[in-house]
Amino acid sequence: MKYSFTCFMLLFSLLWTLPSPAQTEEETKALQDLFQKGNNFIKNGDPKSAIQEFNEIIRLYPRLAIAYYDRAIAYDQLKNFVQSIADYSITLLINPRYSEAHNNRGIAYANLKEYYSAIYDFSVAITLNIRFAEAYNNRGYYNCMIGKYDKSIPDFDRAIHLNPSYGYAYNNRGFAYFNLKKYAQALADYNTAIEKNPKNGLAFYNRGNCHQLMGANDKACLDWLKASSLGNKEAEIKVKQHCQ
Repeated sequence: MKYSFTCFMLLFSLLWTLPSPAQTEEETKALQDLFQKGNNFIKNGDPKSAIQEFNEIIRLYPRLAIAYYDRAIAYDQLKNFVQSIADYSITLLINPRYSEAHNNRGIAYANLKEYYSAIYDFSVAITLNIRFAEAYNNRGYYNCMIGKYDKSIPDFDRAIHLNPSYGYAYNNRGFAYFNLKKYAQALADYNTAIEKNPKNGLAFYNRGNCHQLMGANDKACLDWLKASSLGNKEAEIKVKQHCQ
């Protein structure tokens, strides 16, 4: 079974800070234009072109943390996580209190299956920003990945407290409860996850699995069919195996 991951966690910055108070108006405008071009390339799915823009910014302003941060996001889009980790690390050398950079570096580590390094970065992000709901969710998610389901639940609780509309956190907490064999609590969380996001195919798939273990096979098949219609491939297999 899988559970949802907040892809949005690759926090995208449209903000930047001036590298020098002596910057002229023309230099400021040129820097803004470079950032805008780079950010637009990221938005439009062209990370290679974005990297060229951020390279130019870094050439001109090698101490500008946000340039490395945004370039790291472009490398994330390319799935070049080794390079994105390097850029997030430079960002943090320049600005050690950049909680979003810790969070994003944690995701990059996780994509390389370096889960303990990921959990460390999420923990630092939380220390720097105790209201960072996504970092709590991410830390809980990867504690699940290493089998620490009990330890993950307080993080999902906190993420939900900070953002009651956070459907992914409900789904992830449901997965933790499921693995702890607390099926009624898992089912309640899956119900809420679906209520918050009716297009979350993974939540339907997970709820179907929960129904199956609770003996409600008809309900399980309905959920798997819905999950399949939303593009969940594992649900398609379940339908073929159990719902013919």
